[in-house]
Amino acid sequence: MRKIKNQLIINLIVLIAPLVVALLSYNFYGLSMINTHVASAGQSILETYGRILEQDLQLAQDYLTNKLSNDSDTLSLNYTDNYLDSYLIGENILSDFEQFMQAGFDSVYAMAVYAENQDMFRICYHNYDASVTYEDNSRLKQELLWEIKQNGPYEWHEFQAGSKELLISTMHNENVHFAVVVDLEKAKSPQKYESDSQQGYLVYADKNGNPITSKDFIEKNNIQIKLQNKPYYFTGDRQNRFIVVQKELPYGNLIQLYLQPYTAPFYAIDFTQAFLFLLTIAVAVLLPLGYQNMRKNYILPVENLVKTMVEIKDGDSEKYLTEEYHVEEFSEMKETFNSMLESIRNLKVSAYEQQLQAQEAKLQYLQIQIRPHFYLNCLKNLYALSVSGENIKLQKMILVLSEYMRGIIRKNENLVNVEDEIKSIKNYLELQQMSLSNPPAYRIDVDPSLKYQKIPPMAILTFVENSVKHGMQEQKKLVISVRVSLLSCDQESYVCITVLDSGPGFSEDILPILNQTDGKLQREHIGIDNVKQRIQMLYHSKATILFSNSDGACVEMILPVQEVNIDDSTYC
Repeated sequence: MRKIKNQLIINLIVLIAPLVVALLSYNFYGLSMINTHVASAGQSILETYGRILEQDLQLAQDYLTNKLSNDSDTLSLNYTDNYLDSYLIGENILSDFEQFMQAGFDSVYAMAVYAENQDMFRICYHNYDASVTYEDNSRLKQELLWEIKQNGPYEWHEFQAGSKELLISTMHNENVHFAVVVDLEKAKSPQKYESDSQQGYLVYADKNGNPITSKDFIEKNNIQIKLQNKPYYFTGDRQNRFIVVQKELPYGNLIQLYLQPYTAPFYAIDFTQAFLFLLTIAVAVLLPLGYQNMRKNYILPVENLVKTMVEIKDGDSEKYLTEEYHVEEFSEMKETFNSMLESIRNLKVSAYEQQLQAQEAKLQYLQIQIRPHFYLNCLKNLYALSVSGENIKLQKMILVLSEYMRGIIRKNENLVNVEDEIKSIKNYLELQQMSLSNPPAYRIDVDPSLKYQKIPPMAILTFVENSVKHGMQEQKKLVISVRVSLLSCDQESYVCITVLDSGPGFSEDILPILNQTDGKLQREHIGIDNVKQRIQMLYHSKATILFSNSDGACVEMILPVQEVNIDDSTYC
């Protein structure tokens, strides 16, 4: 069967879940559209700056092609045999190169001329760069000269010179070779014109995903360049996230990337999107609040009612509904339920009193059942003494027995003082010492504060008698120890009665039966069975009897410290 709590939750989910899913789907769709819009804007920026770079590269190549074909200095350099003349002509060419670079071609890093017939090599740089070391320049000259001598391809391609990664294009006409070197770090990019922290970054990388420009920036922000065909992707660390769009360039085996700082994109949404987003948050916040209200006003009252009914079913007949309810129907149900419980309790009182009377009659029968058992044992001992002719022992034993019986039958009580029970035990043990050739020894220790504590009659004596009956051994003297002490536990006090002997103990077969609450014992253990039943009837679950072996048989009875008055029909 299903619980009302689960049914309410299921109904709540069925009603609200579609709305929440719809709102979340719309918000995710809106967010995706914003990201797509940002990526599209980034793609447009890539196209713009890609065209600018492509125009600069094409103009540089066109300039060199024209100079190789139509320039008089280039033609003269092709046919001169004098090194000095070659050097001077080279100076004129370098001067033209510098004018070209100063005309706005910021990305051009260097231009060079090489006369093969005179082995004359000259190079000029766009602007002095203090970050470039002498070693880097020397390495650049060496690598550039080697590249020129290889009659490398006309197309732009990557070129490594020391710590710098550059683009290079070379061309020649007979003995004259020209080279132009482009530094992409100096190419036009958004970050050069805008200082806003939200401005995007234009970055170049090779086709293996290794950055060529802005290496420090990429490393600092933990940016991962991914080779994929998606329109955009995200990268960066938690503090600095970027949305990345990229495309392959048709030259130099390069990838051009645009990195847009990715912050909360809500500034770009319209009023309707903002309202639906806030509505989604409100629903997410109100859902647990609504559940708490429903739980407080509906689920908990039902659970308390069920819990109370289960406790009443388990025997707690004094239970009532005590909680205050805020719903009128539950308040009326509480009053009706409590009134019904009160009526049931009133009906049970008379039946309970009749049950107590029946228990009292059974209790008296059990006590009567114990006494003949003990008397028969005493008569057997008296008979043995008379047969043996030990008249003095017989007379003394009769006096002790009469004293013992006087204490037993002086009043038909269901409870006796601990002190009276101990006297009966001593009389019994004295009778045993008179009748046995190897009588048991005993020790009795009673807490003085418990002398007048009420316990069932013969509750201790029965177990002492059991020790004498089953604990005697031929070559070992039986020692019986009786201890009555006070035990405090959980702000309640108990009488702890321990009977311990030095005999062989209980058999392993009988111990589990003895420790069972409703274990049925054989006829030879009728005394123990009667004690267990009387204690169960008098104290119910508040008393415990434990049977164990500890160098002999050990019996522990734990009874509550309070009087039990059968005449007043009160059981603990």
